[in-house]
Amino acid sequence: MTRVFLDTNVVLSALLGHGLCNDLFDLVIERYTLVLSDEVLAECDRLLKAKFRVPAPQRREFLAALRAEAEIVPPATASTPTVAPDPDDTPILAAALAARVPYFVTGDKALLALRTIESMRIVSPRRMWDVLAKSK
Repeated sequence: MTRVFLDTNVVLSALLGHGLCNDLFDLVIERYTLVLSDEVLAECDRLLKAKFRVPAPQRREFLAALRAEAEIVPPATASTPTVAPDPDDTPILAAALAARVPYFVTGDKALLALRTIESMRIVSPRRMWDVLAKSK
């Protein structure tokens, strides 16, 4: 079964929107394996609190639902080459690489410009939708 790692921006877009990211999230949950890391969950919590002012009980509920639906990979312990333009993205990319997922889905243009790291493809939500829609 295809395992798909979603970046924080895709998860939050799925939670807070009703467009492509929401549809992609639902498709991944329904037919594939959603992979996240503790770093993504922590970043979601921080942004939901600071940027979107979501109350703590709702944040806890959302994070618990994500933990129940996703395969949560531990922080990567192996050293990972620093290829991320933003150092804050390095632990998230390292976790995705350690999880050996074929796809890392993000809306971050700087990360998309990398295209691949080792054997992991970095793709936009639209590209991931197209790939998964073809395999239905």
